[in-house]
Amino acid sequence: MAIFSATLLVSFFLSSIAGNAMLEKTRRERIRSQERAIQARSDAAQIRRSLDFLTSMKSVDRYATANQMVLSGVEMTPAPDFGPSTSPTLVASNHRAEPVLASEPKVEAIAPETIVSVESNHGEDLR
Repeated sequence: MAIFSATLLVSFFLSSIAGNAMLEKTRRERIRSQERAIQARSDAAQIRRSLDFLTSMKSVDRYATANQMVLSGVEMTPAPDFGPSTSPTLVASNHRAEPVLASEPKVEAIAPETIVSVESNHGEDLR
């Protein structure tokens, strides 16, 4: 019985030590994986910022200007002067000649003769 008890105690202590070692290894792996996840998030954010910068209109315009690229198919005219301007820009030729203020309500009326009646497959008027 003494040999059985001694074997039982030794196996208990060895399994406890092995379990604690595996638990500590798992804890260290978790910490490393969290650090890698944080680094991956910051790298992804940096890539997103770089991509946003490179695809911004200012960057595309700078690239086009540096490579003497011209927008084809659209007639470009200088922007109308609405007062103090920070920089000269070009706008499409279909711009409004007068500025649109946010306080101006835009109301369009529909002429009665433009309203048409629509009927369903069952013959009822859907107007």
